[in-house]
Amino acid sequence: MQTTTQRGYGWRWQKARLPFLSEHPLCMACQAQNIFTPAMVVDHIKPHKGDETLMWDRTNWQSLCKLCHDLKTITEDGGLNSGAMTHPEWLPKPACPVILVTGPSGAGKTTYCKTNAGPHDIIIDLDDCFTAVCGVHGHEADRAHLKQAIRYRNKMIASLITRMQGTAYLIVSSPSQKECAWWTAKLNAKHVLVDPGLAVCEQRVTGRRMEAARDWYAKARRNDWRHPAGHAKRATGADGWPV
Repeated sequence: MQTTTQRGYGWRWQKARLPFLSEHPLCMACQAQNIFTPAMVVDHIKPHKGDETLMWDRTNWQSLCKLCHDLKTITEDGGLNSGAMTHPEWLPKPACPVILVTGPSGAGKTTYCKTNAGPHDIIIDLDDCFTAVCGVHGHEADRAHLKQAIRYRNKMIASLITRMQGTAYLIVSSPSQKECAWWTAKLNAKHVLVDPGLAVCEQRVTGRRMEAARDWYAKARRNDWRHPAGHAKRATGADGWPV
């Protein structure tokens, strides 16, 4: 493992970072949420990866508090670049309350969240993450964008470590009690199951979403979920899509 100096953060960097922090004393990430936190770290907006030009380009610098910098480091190095993990162990505990909303395709999970969410709440839904990364909602999006959407969702969940107001509603299918228990323990979440029954779901959805609803009930009956990292079974994303 390289030392701090070997990675380029030696005496020259220490000398350069102090004036920058004096000029930009507040955390940029916190300011974006109308929170004013003293900055402790000069961060590279785009990781330099040894590129000297990018390393010393002040337009590529930003001031961050340690918490925001740690979050950024986790999502860049421990999560987003290591593959699309459906159940990332590196997720930090959120600072805000989290409600885990589960159920089959067509159950009305999104409707439940929108009905109950207040003006300061946030809804994290993989289907909406597809829209963010490829411009098409998850119901119609090409599966080729699944990994990118999962990475985007993981970053949203991880960012809850800095969210000090409101409640976060996280929508996942999670048909088994074991998988729901993993999410609730990981995020200190309360669990709400939206389950109108298979017959109702089949009336609401068609095509691959109907197949996903039927698959959800089959998995719920088996209740045999294990963490994807702990076995060779194919990992799946929302509604049973393969990762």
